[in-house]
Amino acid sequence: MSQSKKDISQTRNPRPLDQGARSPAETGIILGVVPLEQFVSAQRAQMEALTKATNVLVEGLTAINREVVDFSDRRTRALVDGTQAAPKNGDWTEVLNFQIDYAGHATQAYMEEATKLFELGVKVSQQSWMPLQESMEKTFGGIYRKPD
Repeated sequence: MSQSKKDISQTRNPRPLDQGARSPAETGIILGVVPLEQFVSAQRAQMEALTKATNVLVEGLTAINREVVDFSDRRTRALVDGTQAAPKNGDWTEVLNFQIDYAGHATQAYMEEATKLFELGVKVSQQSWMPLQESMEKTFGGIYRKPD
């Protein structure tokens, strides 16, 4: 090993937890911060949390998709029912009142659905982030926290 490579490896040891250490090889600390075994364990925990978060996210997005499809189905049925119930006798006042009533109900349905989708989106976001947050706090909080 050349002298330059040895010097480079020692520069990767910024302020190790064990202040008496001379090199990463002597302390077993990767880049002067975390022991290799602890680092690998932390990464494994993060991958497991990421997998769990991804599964929760996919389930949540499936629920959102199902809700959108169900809403589209309900609105299509309401449109068909509205078309069949529309006045057909030519009284413009009755037709206009029917149209205003139909538009009001449709607007209310769209606002309720938008609120439901927003709330579902927030819930999915929170639930999919939770495994990652808990894992990071557990794993990295212990690694980087200085002993009291």
